[in-house]
Amino acid sequence: SEAASLKGIPYRIDPPPDGVETLDCSLFVLTAFRRAGIPFPSGVRVAEQIRQVCDPSEWKMLQPGDLLFFENTYPADHAPGPDGRIASHLGISLGAGSMRMWDCHASSGPSGSPGVGITDLSTPYWQEHLFDARRPRALTGPEEDVAGVGDILSGQSGLFYRVLADSVRFRERPGLGGPIQIG
Repeated sequence: SEAASLKGIPYRIDPPPDGVETLDCSLFVLTAFRRAGIPFPSGVRVAEQIRQVCDPSEWKMLQPGDLLFFENTYPADHAPGPDGRIASHLGISLGAGSMRMWDCHASSGPSGSPGVGITDLSTPYWQEHLFDARRPRALTGPEEDVAGVGDILSGQSGLFYRVLADSVRFRERPGLGGPIQIG
Protein backbone atom coordinates (compact mmCIF):
# COMPACT_ATOMS: atom_id res chain seq x y z
CA SER A 1 0.00 0.00 0.00
CA GLU A 2 2.93 2.36 0.63
CA ALA A 3 4.29 1.72 -2.86
CA ALA A 4 0.84 2.48 -4.28
CA SER A 5 0.68 5.73 -2.31
CA LEU A 6 3.71 6.96 -4.31
CA LYS A 7 2.14 6.18 -7.70
CA GLY A 8 2.72 8.85 -10.32
CA ILE A 9 5.70 10.54 -8.66
CA PRO A 10 8.13 11.39 -11.49
CA TYR A 11 11.51 9.74 -11.96
CA ARG A 12 14.62 11.89 -11.70
CA ILE A 13 18.29 11.05 -11.50
CA ASP A 14 20.05 14.33 -12.32
CA PRO A 15 19.82 16.54 -10.42
CA PRO A 16 19.30 14.03 -7.59
CA PRO A 17 15.68 13.32 -6.62
CA ASP A 18 14.31 15.12 -3.58
CA GLY A 19 12.46 12.08 -2.19
CA VAL A 20 9.14 13.94 -2.08
CA GLU A 21 8.23 15.22 -5.53
CA THR A 22 10.81 13.18 -7.48
CA LEU A 23 12.29 9.72 -6.94
CA ASP A 24 14.71 7.26 -8.51
CA CYS A 25 14.31 3.49 -8.22
CA SER A 26 16.27 3.01 -5.00
CA LEU A 27 14.86 6.07 -3.26
CA PHE A 28 11.38 4.83 -4.18
CA VAL A 29 12.03 1.46 -2.50
CA LEU A 30 13.66 3.05 0.55
CA THR A 31 10.77 5.51 0.93
CA ALA A 32 8.03 2.88 0.53
CA PHE A 33 9.65 0.54 3.06
CA ARG A 34 10.40 3.35 5.54
CA ARG A 35 6.75 4.47 5.38
CA ALA A 36 5.72 0.86 6.02
CA GLY A 37 7.87 0.81 9.17
CA ILE A 38 10.65 -1.25 7.58
CA PRO A 39 13.70 0.99 7.31
CA PHE A 40 16.96 -0.12 5.74
CA PRO A 41 20.29 0.47 7.53
CA SER A 42 21.63 4.03 7.44
CA GLY A 43 24.05 4.68 4.59
CA VAL A 44 22.19 2.33 2.23
CA ARG A 45 21.09 4.33 -0.81
CA VAL A 46 21.71 2.67 -4.20
CA ALA A 47 20.29 -0.56 -5.67
CA GLU A 48 23.43 -2.65 -5.07
CA GLN A 49 23.65 -1.54 -1.43
CA ILE A 50 20.01 -2.51 -0.93
CA ARG A 51 20.71 -5.91 -2.54
CA GLN A 52 23.56 -6.54 -0.13
CA VAL A 53 21.42 -5.98 2.99
CA CYS A 54 18.70 -8.40 1.82
CA ASP A 55 18.54 -12.19 1.90
CA PRO A 56 18.33 -14.25 -1.32
CA SER A 57 14.82 -15.37 -2.23
CA GLU A 58 13.87 -18.28 -4.48
CA TRP A 59 12.15 -17.28 -7.72
CA LYS A 60 9.27 -19.72 -7.23
CA MET A 61 8.75 -18.51 -3.67
CA LEU A 62 8.58 -14.76 -4.40
CA GLN A 63 6.15 -12.93 -2.18
CA PRO A 64 4.72 -9.44 -2.51
CA GLY A 65 7.35 -7.13 -1.04
CA ASP A 66 10.35 -9.13 -2.21
CA LEU A 67 12.80 -7.08 -4.23
CA LEU A 68 13.82 -7.74 -7.83
CA PHE A 69 17.24 -6.61 -9.03
CA PHE A 70 18.35 -5.74 -12.55
CA GLU A 71 21.79 -5.17 -14.05
CA ASN A 72 23.07 -3.13 -16.99
CA THR A 73 20.06 -0.83 -17.08
CA TYR A 74 22.59 2.03 -17.03
CA PRO A 75 26.34 2.21 -16.27
CA ALA A 76 26.49 1.86 -12.47
CA ASP A 77 29.33 3.75 -10.84
CA HIS A 78 29.49 1.92 -7.53
CA ALA A 79 31.25 -1.24 -6.36
CA PRO A 80 29.93 -4.67 -7.36
CA GLY A 81 28.67 -7.16 -4.81
CA PRO A 82 30.69 -10.20 -3.69
CA ASP A 83 29.38 -12.10 -6.71
CA GLY A 84 30.90 -9.49 -9.07
CA ARG A 85 27.51 -8.22 -10.22
CA ILE A 86 26.09 -4.72 -9.81
CA ALA A 87 22.40 -4.02 -9.46
CA SER A 88 21.54 -0.84 -11.33
CA HIS A 89 17.75 -1.02 -10.91
CA LEU A 90 15.27 -2.61 -8.51
CA GLY A 91 11.56 -2.93 -7.92
CA ILE A 92 9.10 -4.40 -5.44
CA SER A 93 7.66 -7.73 -6.60
CA LEU A 94 3.92 -8.32 -6.64
CA GLY A 95 4.61 -12.03 -6.04
CA ALA A 96 5.62 -15.22 -7.86
CA GLY A 97 4.01 -15.59 -11.26
CA SER A 98 2.60 -12.06 -11.35
CA MET A 99 5.27 -10.78 -13.76
CA ARG A 100 4.71 -7.33 -12.27
CA MET A 101 6.49 -5.04 -9.87
CA TRP A 102 6.18 -1.59 -8.35
CA ASP A 103 9.12 0.55 -9.41
CA CYS A 104 10.23 3.99 -10.51
CA HIS A 105 11.88 4.16 -13.93
CA ALA A 106 12.76 6.78 -16.52
CA SER A 107 11.43 5.63 -19.87
CA SER A 108 7.98 4.93 -21.21
CA GLY A 109 7.18 1.96 -23.36
CA PRO A 110 5.50 -1.42 -23.32
CA SER A 111 6.50 -2.03 -19.69
CA GLY A 112 4.69 1.03 -18.33
CA SER A 113 4.79 4.80 -17.92
CA PRO A 114 7.80 6.64 -16.47
CA GLY A 115 7.83 7.42 -12.75
CA VAL A 116 6.32 5.30 -9.97
CA GLY A 117 3.89 2.66 -11.18
CA ILE A 118 3.38 -1.03 -11.84
CA THR A 119 5.79 -2.38 -14.43
CA ASP A 120 5.14 -5.38 -16.69
CA LEU A 121 8.15 -7.69 -16.36
CA SER A 122 7.21 -9.93 -19.29
CA THR A 123 8.87 -7.62 -21.83
CA PRO A 124 12.20 -8.70 -23.32
CA TYR A 125 13.97 -5.65 -21.83
CA TRP A 126 13.19 -6.54 -18.22
CA GLN A 127 13.69 -10.28 -18.75
CA GLU A 128 17.19 -9.67 -20.18
CA HIS A 129 18.24 -7.52 -17.22
CA LEU A 130 16.61 -9.36 -14.27
CA PHE A 131 19.21 -11.31 -12.29
CA ASP A 132 18.37 -11.52 -8.58
CA ALA A 133 15.50 -11.64 -6.10
CA ARG A 134 15.92 -10.86 -2.42
CA ARG A 135 13.83 -10.36 0.68
CA PRO A 136 14.44 -7.47 3.06
CA ARG A 137 15.56 -8.95 6.36
CA ALA A 138 12.64 -7.38 8.23
CA LEU A 139 10.28 -9.45 6.04
CA THR A 140 12.02 -12.78 6.61
CA GLY A 141 9.40 -15.00 8.21
CA PRO A 142 9.67 -16.73 11.59
CA GLU A 143 10.12 -20.13 9.92
CA GLU A 144 13.36 -19.02 8.28
CA ASP A 145 16.81 -19.07 9.86
CA VAL A 146 18.03 -15.60 8.90
CA ALA A 147 21.64 -15.89 9.98
CA GLY A 148 22.03 -19.62 9.46
CA VAL A 149 23.02 -20.09 13.09
CA GLY A 150 19.87 -20.78 15.06
CA ASP A 151 16.15 -21.00 15.49
CA ILE A 152 13.79 -18.07 15.41
CA LEU A 153 11.05 -18.42 17.99
CA SER A 154 7.91 -16.32 18.41
CA GLY A 155 7.22 -14.76 21.76
CA GLN A 156 4.69 -12.38 23.23
CA SER A 157 6.94 -9.38 22.74
CA GLY A 158 8.32 -10.25 19.30
CA LEU A 159 10.91 -12.61 17.84
CA PHE A 160 13.60 -14.34 19.88
CA TYR A 161 16.70 -16.05 18.52
CA ARG A 162 18.18 -19.23 19.92
CA VAL A 163 21.81 -19.53 18.85
CA LEU A 164 22.88 -23.03 17.85
CA ALA A 165 26.38 -22.31 16.55
CA ASP A 166 29.75 -21.58 18.11
CA SER A 167 31.64 -18.31 17.66
CA VAL A 168 28.61 -16.09 17.06
CA ARG A 169 29.45 -12.58 18.13
CA PHE A 170 26.78 -10.24 19.48
CA ARG A 171 29.16 -7.47 20.44
CA GLU A 172 31.77 -5.59 18.47
CA ARG A 173 34.60 -7.22 20.46
CA PRO A 174 34.95 -9.85 23.20
CA GLY A 175 33.85 -8.88 26.70
CA LEU A 176 30.89 -7.04 28.10
CA GLY A 177 31.95 -3.49 27.30
CA GLY A 178 31.51 -3.32 23.51
CA PRO A 179 28.39 -2.05 21.80
CA ILE A 180 25.71 -4.65 21.04
CA GLN A 181 25.60 -5.46 17.32
CA ILE A 182 22.06 -6.86 17.13
CA GLY A 183 19.01 -6.11 19.23
